[in-house]
Order: sequence, then C-alpha cells, then structure tokens
Amino acid sequence: MNKRKRIIFRIVIFLLLLAFVIFIAVTGRKKAVVGIESTVILQVPDGVTMEVVETSRKRRATITVHNSSSQHYAGNAGVYCIEKEIDGVWYILKDDNYSIADETWSLAPGGSFSQELDWYDHFGILSKGHYRIVKYLFEKKNEPGLDICIAAEFDIK
Repeated sequence: MNKRKRIIFRIVIFLLLLAFVIFIAVTGRKKAVVGIESTVILQVPDGVTMEVVETSRKRRATITVHNSSSQHYAGNAGVYCIEKEIDGVWYILKDDNYSIADETWSLAPGGSFSQELDWYDHFGILSKGHYRIVKYLFEKKNEPGLDICIAAEFDIK
C-alpha cells in the first residue's frame, strides 16, 4: 500500500507541474499595449503605395511598397510603427524593444520592395481590431524636409 501511495503522489506532482507549465505557456504570451494618440501626418507622394500582403498569427506581416513615380526613394527596414484605430482615432502601440536595424533599402522608379515584419518582440500579439503599419521613407536627393510617411491598413480577426 505504501508503494501505491508514492506512485499516486508522484503522478499528482507530475500533473500539477504539467498544469503549471501549460498555464505559463498560455498566459505568458506578450500582448500589444495601446499607447498615446498618434500625431503621424501621412505624406504619400503620387505613385507610392504600400500594402499589407499577408498577416500571420497576429504577430507578423509582409508588406510591399510600390513606386510608380519618377522619384528614387530609400528607407530603413527597421523603422516602422504599428497603430490601432479605436473609435476613429489612431493610437500608437507601445514598443517594448525599440531598436533600429541598420539595413537600408532603395526603391527605384518603377520598383517594388517587400519586407516581412515580425513585430512580436516590439509590440507583442495583436488583439482583434483595425491596424496600420506606418513606414518612413525619404527621397534619395537627401534634401531637408523630404521625409515621407506612408501607411497600410489591415485587420486582425
């Protein structure tokens, strides 16, 4: 009988540990937090568009920027933010891991640029709602005041 109690005790301890691990795995996922109201002013030049091509598991998306203008643009792959629309107002999501990647890209006239954004480390898992990704570009002329801010909207269901 004593041996049977030890086996039952070990099974109970194992089940409790298993339940604890499952609880941590389910509740431990980082979730996006809405921050301050956005003050972004979109400055979209004629011929430049951005679209969200695909979203995956509420934590990443692929964007494509198209340039059908005669201007040459460039940007930094790591410079973007995500905003959530609530009651018609855009709010910036808090970035828990702000950093700027050193990878730049060039967008020639008639060209396109695609990028996969994995925002989990920065913003967490996005809840249901209407969002937009905001990217910053600049004209290759490097003249002051020519920064451009474009956005693409998407939904998490």
